[in-house]
Amino acid sequence: MAAREWGAYGIRVDVVCPAVLSPAAEAHFADHPEEAEHAVGGVPLARMCDSETDIGRATAAFVSDVTACLPVGTLMLQGAAG
Repeated sequence: MAAREWGAYGIRVDVVCPAVLSPAAEAHFADHPEEAEHAVGGVPLARMCDSETDIGRATAAFVSDVTACLPVGTLMLQGAAG
């Protein structure tokens, strides 16, 4: 809906859905290692995404002119989990 309303003004609508290993998640998983194993158990890359090297770089590319012809999009960054 937003892309239809704002696209005429050159405004793109982008959504990033990250599954990231934040400092809070690291602390939680340190206290609950069994949950860490469960969290990455079904992830093909066998790891959570890093906020800077994975999420930050991918998001920067996603919102750059490289994808200027994409008026609306959802970028799923979940270590290939979803």
